[in-house]
Amino acid sequence: MDIAAYKMPTLEASSRKIIKHNPFDSADPTSAKLTPNIEVNHNGDGNYAEQAPDMEQIKLEIEQMQQQARKDAAIEAVRIEKDAYQKGIEEGEKTGLKNVHDKTIPMIEQISRLIGEVKTLRSKAIEGLQPQVVELAISIARKVVAQELSIKPEIIVSVVREALMRLDKSGRVTIKINPAVYDLFMKHKASLIDLHPDIGFEVDQAVSPKGPLVVGATEEIITDIDELLNNAIEDMRDSVVLH
Repeated sequence: MDIAAYKMPTLEASSRKIIKHNPFDSADPTSAKLTPNIEVNHNGDGNYAEQAPDMEQIKLEIEQMQQQARKDAAIEAVRIEKDAYQKGIEEGEKTGLKNVHDKTIPMIEQISRLIGEVKTLRSKAIEGLQPQVVELAISIARKVVAQELSIKPEIIVSVVREALMRLDKSGRVTIKINPAVYDLFMKHKASLIDLHPDIGFEVDQAVSPKGPLVVGATEEIITDIDELLNNAIEDMRDSVVLH
């Protein structure tokens, strides 16, 4: 068998890639069937051609990993922040309660002393000023009552109505009124009769214009507001003397 002369590697002008020729390919034409079919890849070496990776899929997987990492980091940050906040509250409560307690005790003691002093001063003031205070209250009460009666004379009728509700319903009831309030009572006569079916009105100059006299079968009720006020005043004075 004749051996063909060895050919040096040549550089093709179109791709400028090195092509290696087998020196035995001219001697044995069947040797090509025994030689693997080698493709030249883009790097120009003699490795088998590999399938190009799916770049879009790789990019998607990387983005998913980044999103999951950010999500995990956010959850962890929230947990750390919550733990730190809770710990801060607990520490703050302990410190705050201690500070409040330290400041409250002296304050309570001071308030207790002040209350004791106020009670002492109040007792002394009542002992020295109580009679004057009572007289002042009486004077004010008289003025208030007189003013209210001038503005709302119906108050007199209301007092009589209360008296009728306390009386025994059996027997005749006579209401003695001053001439100055006769028209007022005639205006409200129907409402008074509703409380007692047998009522008569009697005009009496001696009766106070500030309160009629309600006379029942067995008792009399004074509705004179001045008289009622005087009774209350006497009770106040007696209380002061006994005190």
